[in-house]
Amino acid sequence: MAKRRYELTETRIAKLQKEGRGEGIGPDYQPWIRIHDFSSNGRVHRRYSQKVRRIVQLLSDIEEDIFLKFDASDLVVDIREQFPLPRADTLRIAELHGTRHPCVKGVVAVMSTDFVIDLPGPRRIAIAVKSGDELAKRRVCEKLDIERSYWLERGHEWHLVVDDAVSHDERLHLQQTAEWASLDLLEGVEGWDGRAQDLMLEIFAAAPRERLLDVLRRVEERCGWEAGDALALAKHLLAIRSLIFIGDGRLDVFGPVEQLDRREASDVLAA
Repeated sequence: MAKRRYELTETRIAKLQKEGRGEGIGPDYQPWIRIHDFSSNGRVHRRYSQKVRRIVQLLSDIEEDIFLKFDASDLVVDIREQFPLPRADTLRIAELHGTRHPCVKGVVAVMSTDFVIDLPGPRRIAIAVKSGDELAKRRVCEKLDIERSYWLERGHEWHLVVDDAVSHDERLHLQQTAEWASLDLLEGVEGWDGRAQDLMLEIFAAAPRERLLDVLRRVEERCGWEAGDALALAKHLLAIRSLIFIGDGRLDVFGPVEQLDRREASDVLAA
């Protein structure tokens, strides 16, 4: 569990509010909690979001997994992590439920939601991310009930995501795709727009069960590309969602072409 680097006081809360924590949208949003606010023995992550064009603060491996799924979704408009809830509202809900509100040494804490996801419509979904071990604790469940009630009062969906929602292979695929998007795989090579069209035509003209590696090699030979160019381009197209991966787990170049499909709106939020 993360330990606070800064002692929670009313002065500290006022300072964070003055900084604009929990405010803004898109690239201007500032999360209520940042990694440097804690001295943690656990794993934390800072990921660049292709969706909102800023560094996202993630406090656990589970949060990273869920963030990468949302960041890759065509349906998501905005992602806001560590989103603060007004204390007046959470205090009222806690009293209504007969539950103790979270406090630290007598200071009423600001509760937060792990992710707030905006979709077209407008539609908003609040996401709490927990491990199975945490859910075995009564106090954790009491705090989740306050959070859930806050969002339902406002007519928004609230979902609890547990750490087994993302498989090991899917986690690796999501991490790889994020890296392909952040690296300039096409640096120093011209004409990639035309090459992308050639590659897409070759992929979708192939038999569904043909090995993807054979298709990539064939387009390299036919078009006179360097070895590895087709795979680099396929990775890039996956990262920017021009191609979508529909297989189980992660991309397997030795697997069939039918792992890949043309871009279309696909809801990855159900998992």
